[in-house]
Amino acid sequence: MTQDSFYQRKISYQNTAHYNESIHKEFEQEFLNISWLSNHRFYCEENNLGFGDRSFHYMWYLLLQNVCSEFKNPQILEIGVYKGQILSAWALIAQKLGLDVSITGISPLMGNSWWHKIRDLKFVDFIKDWQSGNFYNQEDYYTIIKQLFEKFDIDINSINLIKGFSNDELVLSQVRKTEFHIIYIDGDHRYEGVLQDINNYAPLIVENGFLVMDDASYFLPGKTYHKGHKSVSKACSIIPDMGFTNVLNIGHNSVFQKNSQ
Repeated sequence: MTQDSFYQRKISYQNTAHYNESIHKEFEQEFLNISWLSNHRFYCEENNLGFGDRSFHYMWYLLLQNVCSEFKNPQILEIGVYKGQILSAWALIAQKLGLDVSITGISPLMGNSWWHKIRDLKFVDFIKDWQSGNFYNQEDYYTIIKQLFEKFDIDINSINLIKGFSNDELVLSQVRKTEFHIIYIDGDHRYEGVLQDINNYAPLIVENGFLVMDDASYFLPGKTYHKGHKSVSKACSIIPDMGFTNVLNIGHNSVFQKNSQ
């Protein structure tokens, strides 16, 4: 285990431009010092298997250790799996550090390329999808995810992969009774879609658990990193009123912790 800790990062965090820029850069440097973690990210970059920043891998490295030290067999969920970069990173971190976690992912396991969307949607909806980065290529995502797991000697059957859209009733019925310790929302990036995901999934998080929002730093101070999307960041304004505190921001990933009662 590293001497660094998510707890120490949390208590020292300051939401200023200088701090946000410096911690983003520092997390990327720390990531480079862990060869198996950086090898995973480099492979994903070389094969176009995901987005985000290298610093996020180190954020997950610290956060998974934190929840495993606080909870027995924590449940962690990703909404918006894409090609499996984060799910496989979680599984790899758990494997390398001997962490006991249960991992679930929710994904339609298919793309929604712009030419399908413009055929099926009103023009205003097409523009919203374009602006929020909601378009992905039509590919066999399950096979891509499985191959990524195999590349790093991780059993795809060690995770629970739910096929469907996060706000479909059939999908919600499979997770509604589960208490989660981390939920990472990286699905529909339209304002209305993000609101739905927050309202449906944030209540499933246990006290002192974490809600991590992707592309959520649009309004935060700092200029040297990608800050995400305005639509997502605007939707995140409801999270504090749901009983969460923003405890850390790494690039465009915002980490909220569920308050104790």
